Amino acid sequence: MDHLACFVGGMLALGSAEVEGLVREPLLKLAGELTETCVKMYTRQKSGVSPEFVEFPAQQDFINGPGYYILRPETMESLFYMWRFTKDQKWRDYGWKIFRAIDRWCKVETGGYSGLKEVNVKTPLKDNLMQSFWMAETLKYAYLLFADDDAFDLSLWVFNTEAHPLRRRQRDPLDVWREFEKVHGDVPFYPPDIDGVIPTETDNMKQRRARRKGRIQSVHDNLGEDFADGPVDDDGQPYDPIKGARGLPKHPGSDVGGPYVVGEF
Repeated sequence: MDHLACFVGGMLALGSAEVEGLVREPLLKLAGELTETCVKMYTRQKSGVSPEFVEFPAQQDFINGPGYYILRPETMESLFYMWRFTKDQKWRDYGWKIFRAIDRWCKVETGGYSGLKEVNVKTPLKDNLMQSFWMAETLKYAYLLFADDDAFDLSLWVFNTEAHPLRRRQRDPLDVWREFEKVHGDVPFYPPDIDGVIPTETDNMKQRRARRKGRIQSVHDNLGEDFADGPVDDDGQPYDPIKGARGLPKHPGSDVGGPYVVGEF
């Protein structure tokens, strides 16, 4: 169990907020159990700080792997999400205990924080290196764990892997596509010939799916032997003078998007 994998509890907690019915509670329960494991990776060490990973030999209780700590953020990240979606005070208590241990052993008197060479000792030695994700992620999640909810509105924003906030899309992606079609007309798009793969489509997508059904594709297409009439380059390969693409196969029976189609979706 890598410390790096300790983000999974938060990921599942975040996902549980997007589902309904009988799935939500088991998902949130699993998220809590995984986060509890990551908390124990800290609290069972003499320093109170987690090693890089632990192992579960023969499905027994865990033992330490490499004992270094490099200011990783993933456990604090999961604690933040668990607090937001459960409001159980224990997640804040865990976070405060972990932060105090990190602050005690990793803080450098002259400024900054350092990783540790070995965590399961009473007086760990520093490794003299502060990773960039300490401020970008670990401290950010620690702050948000104790901040009011409106400090970061999860209904409007989402964090990427490195805890950079991204605005959540408020529009249906197909609405964006429909606006594009209004401006550019019939855009080449060939979804798979499997009913139900794309449950919602624009009208143009549905029309193209209907046209494509039953169409027999030449066995030579993948070999590049069937081409639409058009210009060729010096070695006889079909050439699109606008896009600069070579070897564009003709889509048999295509009546959309011009004579050339680049591959398949």
